[in-house]
Amino acid sequence: MIEIWHGLQRLGHRLRRFPRSHYFWIAIHVVLLLLFLFLSWKYYEGPSPGALEYHKALDILGGQIPYHDFTFEYPPLVILLWVIPALFFRSMPFYFIAFAIEIFFFDFLAMKLIIHLSRRLNLSMVRSLFFYTLFIGVVAGPIVIQRCDLVPAVLMLAALVALIKGRNSLAWSMLALGVVAKLFPIIIAPLFVIWYLIKKQYKQLIKGVAVFVAVILVTVIPWIIIDAQGFWYSINYHLQRGLHAESSYGSFLLLAQLLGFIRVGGGFSFGSYNLISPTADYITGVSFYIALEILLILYLLFALKLSGLQRGQKNNISTVMPNVEMESLLLRYALLVIIGLMISSKIFSPQYMVWFCPLLPLINIRGSNLIFILCLIAGGATLYIYPFNYTPFARFETFPVIMMALRNLLLIVIGFLVLFPRRYKVRT
Repeated sequence: MIEIWHGLQRLGHRLRRFPRSHYFWIAIHVVLLLLFLFLSWKYYEGPSPGALEYHKALDILGGQIPYHDFTFEYPPLVILLWVIPALFFRSMPFYFIAFAIEIFFFDFLAMKLIIHLSRRLNLSMVRSLFFYTLFIGVVAGPIVIQRCDLVPAVLMLAALVALIKGRNSLAWSMLALGVVAKLFPIIIAPLFVIWYLIKKQYKQLIKGVAVFVAVILVTVIPWIIIDAQGFWYSINYHLQRGLHAESSYGSFLLLAQLLGFIRVGGGFSFGSYNLISPTADYITGVSFYIALEILLILYLLFALKLSGLQRGQKNNISTVMPNVEMESLLLRYALLVIIGLMISSKIFSPQYMVWFCPLLPLINIRGSNLIFILCLIAGGATLYIYPFNYTPFARFETFPVIMMALRNLLLIVIGFLVLFPRRYKVRT
């Protein structure tokens, strides 16, 4: 009996070490991938998941040119992401499986970056990976393998890691690749500029911006040469979009309609359900300026706080903690500008929830557990709408509208909690 007891104790110690192993988390995410593949084929409405990517990839391999021979409203790097799986598989569902595996390569890269930053910032690696896994499973959900949004999110995180480590050219290159995968990482660029200005690293800033511009131009110019008008359409397409029903503005207008305050209509255009009313049209026109104002305020606050930490570092003999504080501040404001854009944009598709999943587990402030819980609830509300109840939501039925408004309200609350933590000092 004693030997059995000691054997069980040894087994228990080994099991407790599993979460500290990289292979343990890789195995968990492989299970998530299989689950997402199953759910994608069984529950998602409309065209089969991967069908759009599959047909466009076959068109490209057949000799057609994006932006020129067919309309293409996505950035250039997406072309490569769609074509690579088609080089190996020309039929469904094998193309979609290969596409999902390609996306999960970036998921594995995100875990590696999270492990590195957790150690650097004195965070629990197990805790960071645990919450990242929850966010991918609940906040993102199966849509993570149906769209490319995880790719720019991980490239953005890679850029932040490179910046923190002083890899100037690599940081700006990764950020540029994120931009040509999906435009949203460009809002992180001003944080980079502020980072170098406060640290008075002017030569690195000039070199970094030059690298950033060069990478974008090398990626974009060939398509402009082929068909400038077709390429401009990919940008103008999004500028012409109306007020998305799932946006913060849209969900609150729908909630106001349920309460009898206003009347709004809706219709399907530009690949989404958009609201139609004078109020919706007005909000569509001013949403850009609201988003710009929110971002400018966040940039200003970041500059002020980083400047304060920089002054404090000069008066501190040990620079370890100030460095951790500055790096934590950078990650926190990167998350804030992403959330700020999401809640102030006129467009908010379900896959946008993927954008902050790699960043959120690295937030090193008091009250982060509450933030994580609220984020999981917001993710659950998103999953409730899409894929399970998107048709009722498109008909503006009561409960789906309430759930969408709740999701967006929670994101606003999360933004305030991240902006105003209980204590600014990082946890050690």
